[in-house]
Amino acid sequence: VDQGRVKPGEWVAVHGCGGVGLSAIMIASSMGANVIAIDLTDEKLDFAKKIGAVATINASKTPNVVKAVKQITNGGAHMSMDALGHPTTSFNSISNLRRRGRHVQVGLMLGEHARPQVPMDKVIAFELEILGSHGMQAYRY
Repeated sequence: VDQGRVKPGEWVAVHGCGGVGLSAIMIASSMGANVIAIDLTDEKLDFAKKIGAVATINASKTPNVVKAVKQITNGGAHMSMDALGHPTTSFNSISNLRRRGRHVQVGLMLGEHARPQVPMDKVIAFELEILGSHGMQAYRY
């Protein structure tokens, strides 16, 4: 959230509602952002809503997550985070951004997932930023 320079009123999409994703939801929400939580399980999404998400998307029940985010946000997220670290969540996180949006890759991508497909045509055409994050100093919370 810190790397993504979240501002009040912005739309933030968080892909993956594990510990990192839920922390991001709480922080972004407390900063005044409108947060969309995306995960595969309703239980995690219900909890995400309780801690600040204004909308949720169950990716296992939604045929097109990117389209769903764009509909909810009226054009795409300002900042999107892949908190899981999977080629699908990374691709969706980049693809659901609006023009000049910011993608933050927090989830580690190792082994066969280390080189995911990146929609470079969209990165260029939409002037997107792709940022990596490998932790945050405690005082930044």
